[in-house]
Amino acid sequence: MHLQTMSLPKENGHGIDDQIKDIGTRLYFRTGDFARRLQTGELVFIGRKDHIVKVMGQRIALEEIEHTLREHPDVSDAAVTSHGDQGDLFLVANVVLRKECSIVDEMHLSDGWVLSLRSWLLDRLPLAMILRDFISLESLPMTTTGKIDYTTLSGSRGTLKRLRDHNESKQCCPGHLQFIKEAFCDALMIDEISEDSDFFAAGGNSISAAQVAYKLGIDMRLIYLCPTVAQLLSVLLDCIDVHRKFFSLDVVQKIRSDAPKYQTQACYALMNIQFMMVGLQEEHHMDIMGRRFNLVLV
Repeated sequence: MHLQTMSLPKENGHGIDDQIKDIGTRLYFRTGDFARRLQTGELVFIGRKDHIVKVMGQRIALEEIEHTLREHPDVSDAAVTSHGDQGDLFLVANVVLRKECSIVDEMHLSDGWVLSLRSWLLDRLPLAMILRDFISLESLPMTTTGKIDYTTLSGSRGTLKRLRDHNESKQCCPGHLQFIKEAFCDALMIDEISEDSDFFAAGGNSISAAQVAYKLGIDMRLIYLCPTVAQLLSVLLDCIDVHRKFFSLDVVQKIRSDAPKYQTQACYALMNIQFMMVGLQEEHHMDIMGRRFNLVLV
């Protein structure tokens, strides 16, 4: 709380008398901070009221995210701002990079930088605290009192440089891309999304990410690390390459020919993404080979 403010007159409307058992009357001042009072009467500072937001029902202290970002070896300073209305509130990180971190151009960073930041946050914070977007600044704006000017940060978002991964898309079957696109569009409730559009920048959150993860049968954290259709597909294809001998056409034919009681049902050769959905793993492949799959790519 404010120090050396006990001399302020009570008539200014900021003073509050409080009766504390066994201690007597104590005067407090409204400062806009959240605090918890202990049984001893002492106040434990939690955070600024205007820097604590509620995202999908979870109360989040933005200072905690900022502190975690500043611990990243590539970040010298950071400030987190909230945007949108209460029903679609999302968080944006404004970061100051260290000099050794080079930006490719005004729209992109060096490969893997954003992936590194998201991975750093995922290891240390709940999913609701993972940021939708990152903005690069040479320095954070300050007020005349030497504090971060959050009002300026929130108001000038459109003129700042966006941080994006600069990764090449893999050449692959259009059916794979379309399958992931449909999962993204269904969760976001939109008609179309491009291969390079960020899922969270398009309106995604942890709830819609969970819907995509459920439909694709993947770990939800993977969507935070690879938030575009192209990036997610690239990672899934890399995972499939590890077990490629178990995804061969011969295996599919064996499954189809060894399924007499399913002859009345349409049986389709599984696409790579569908093998990912049934969680095929090398150490369990002998048991899985005996199963009959009738997954259809719709």
